[in-house]
Amino acid sequence: MDITVEELEKPVTQLPQDQLRKFRAWYEKLDSDTMGGTEGKGCSKRKT
Repeated sequence: MDITVEELEKPVTQLPQDQLRKFRAWYEKLDSDTMGGTEGKGCSKRKT
């Protein structure tokens, strides 16, 4: 499934606060798992 950031933005901004907290926690874990915890280190490659 291909979706743009713009297409994802609207439904995310409409989430209730409790669901937004869950989404953030899920995304942080996803980002850490897929990016190898490289945020802020200048690396944009995904782990393979």
